[in-house]
Amino acid sequence: MNIQLAKSAGFCFGAKRAVDMVYSLLAQGKRAVTLGQLLHNPQLVAELEGRGVKPVQSPGEAPPGHVLVLRSHGVTAQVEEEIARLGLETADATCPFVKKIHNLAEQAGREGRVFILFGDPEHPEVQGAVSHCKGPRFVCRDRKELEELLESRPELRFEPVAAAAQTTFHRFQWQNCSESLKKLCT
Repeated sequence: MNIQLAKSAGFCFGAKRAVDMVYSLLAQGKRAVTLGQLLHNPQLVAELEGRGVKPVQSPGEAPPGHVLVLRSHGVTAQVEEEIARLGLETADATCPFVKKIHNLAEQAGREGRVFILFGDPEHPEVQGAVSHCKGPRFVCRDRKELEELLESRPELRFEPVAAAAQTTFHRFQWQNCSESLKKLCT
């Protein structure tokens, strides 16, 4: 039997960056914990735990002398504020593509735009992204939820809108949602 590994097998760019960041900290002799699981990968989480890198559920749980690594999904603005208040040493492993969505959400709020994010509202990436918007914001799982939102809030059709999608959102679904936005929002 011949087994071939696809060129794109492995972690995405943001995940690889996060893992490399933790390995670099360990190579420097630093002790680290991750805020939540670094990735949704039980084998990696177990391997890191074997090297002393355990996940914690809140910044306040970070042991003294440990670097708190922010996972690739990013964190909420409130968690960032808590980390600053506690004065914790951190390594921000937020994927640059996720960080770009955080910045878009923040900019939308400053500009008075309605921010609509397509994705899973329970996912940490989505929760982190919408927390950075200080104006009106909504999360829709798909085009159907967008249409329901605009039916229940028809005034949104005439508001300036900024939209983005969770980084793992299926491209075909994003195309459907963005086409609906263009048709329904003037």
